[in-house]
Amino acid sequence: MKYNVARDGQQVGVFLEYEIRAKIQSGELLTSDLYWTEGMADWQSLGSAGHLTGAVNPYAPPSVDVSRPMEVGGARIELAGLGERLGAVMLESLVAIVCVIPLGIGIAIMDEPNANTMLGGGLAAVGGLALLALMIYNLVLLATKGQTIGKKWLNIRIADFETNGNPGFVKAFLLRSFVNGVIGAIPLVGPLYSITDICFIFRDDRRCIHDLIAGTHVVKGTLP
Repeated sequence: MKYNVARDGQQVGVFLEYEIRAKIQSGELLTSDLYWTEGMADWQSLGSAGHLTGAVNPYAPPSVDVSRPMEVGGARIELAGLGERLGAVMLESLVAIVCVIPLGIGIAIMDEPNANTMLGGGLAAVGGLALLALMIYNLVLLATKGQTIGKKWLNIRIADFETNGNPGFVKAFLLRSFVNGVIGAIPLVGPLYSITDICFIFRDDRRCIHDLIAGTHVVKGTLP
């Protein structure tokens, strides 16, 4: 939800909850500043809204802290949306399918009686090389920019949760993807884990279990 903030009769800006909390902590906003959002009858002071100031309510349910440093190299950091993250996965799957098609056709041709082994072998080789090239390209992107081809196209990236900088190969791939894949492959437990992992994206900070394991989150934009 977005909130309008004003001071001395002048509008300061429109901010999300975590932005207001961060700006109050840094001193950019004051608890005496007024805020308003759709549905409110009148402006109220930020100091009266514990969910905006970060004040602790002993009766409130546990919540996730998303008021972290949200700038890198002067560029504002914003969490990637659910649609963007899903879109990136779909794009990556589509590219992989395109690479697999000639591989599958080539294998099918070679399995036929009186097959044209040269044609089948050629198609299989093209598909195999395309998959290898895609894998290498994604690994390089992950190590250097925290991206895969789908995330690059949608202008989102994996970032270190503490610094919002490049998570590096260990966090972006080994912990976030490889370890997560190993757990997901465990019989009986794996499918349940994978479903739970996906459901975690609905947290306030949009961090799945593999993000918690790796110490990462997914944000908009590229590295400055």
